[in-house]
Amino acid sequence: LEFGRECFCGDSISSKPISQERCTEYKCSGNNSQACGGFNALEVFHTGAHLMPKAIFETSSDIGSKRPRILFLLQLNGRNERQVKRLLKALYSPFHYYYIHVDKRQLYMLTEMKAVAAKLSNVFVAPDAHSTIWGGASLLTMVQDTIRRSIAIPSLSDWDYLINLSESDFPVMTLNEFETQLRA
Repeated sequence: LEFGRECFCGDSISSKPISQERCTEYKCSGNNSQACGGFNALEVFHTGAHLMPKAIFETSSDIGSKRPRILFLLQLNGRNERQVKRLLKALYSPFHYYYIHVDKRQLYMLTEMKAVAAKLSNVFVAPDAHSTIWGGASLLTMVQDTIRRSIAIPSLSDWDYLINLSESDFPVMTLNEFETQLRA
């Protein structure tokens, strides 16, 4: 905010322009003692662009093949635990598994993820952390360790797909749509 406050005059776009003289006639809906307009006014234009319809994915559960079981590997290296929780909320299902690897140097994130794992029986936090560097060999080592460990844990070993994600990722389709794509 340039001047520390906003003035809003409505929620519809007028079909005709308002002259500069009349601009100060419109009372601000947030404060009737103020008028909207002047050099702080905002103009909104229709460009003529049409909204693109959302892609529709076949999500019928009667496709004929079994529901794929997914091991989501979350490799985390940062402090934004709220973003990770949003990602988990978008992807979470009691049917799937979530294996969280937190970079060795990120103790705050590790503490937060252990608290999440304590509440959900299908969420696991890697017991041994690596110092992972993007594009480095340590990432491959971490993925290999995840596969080895998950196969060795009976309650975690029956996954069909491993999906590698970071805290920067976010799904563009629902979990149901994603499962359908894996099933196809």
